[in-house]
Amino acid sequence: MNTRYIFTFAATILILVGCGKGEGPQQISEVRKVQAPSAPADKEASSAERFGFAQTPPGTSPHGDMTQPKFEWQTPSGWKEQPPTPLRLANLSIGENAEAECYLTVLQGTGGGAAANINRWRTQMSQPEISAEELAKLPTRTVLG
Repeated sequence: MNTRYIFTFAATILILVGCGKGEGPQQISEVRKVQAPSAPADKEASSAERFGFAQTPPGTSPHGDMTQPKFEWQTPSGWKEQPPTPLRLANLSIGENAEAECYLTVLQGTGGGAAANINRWRTQMSQPEISAEELAKLPTRTVLG
């Protein structure tokens, strides 16, 4: 038998198995309204200033000190809170057998700015880095005012 057919058959089986258990379309019934900010964000402000977090003083740890932001949330049905870790402020598992996870990590500082962050992600996805000129041509959206 031709290996091409074997591969196609195996891939088809894997795709069908991974598509779920025939549960059909799911209805989304929960809605959350997000309030608009009272004032536009200052474009020159740091992330900490824009999001209302205190800056971590140089030489201190962002974990476990008074500068760490505090978050509150309501855990959706089927989600379970897991113990936080040094980098995960919120640590949740999803599904009866922890089929997925959701977590929140707050990084201190800017990480080198937009170009450094974009190129770090592009490198992780095996994509070439982009130049400052290419970055300037990318579409933008206003977030948080």
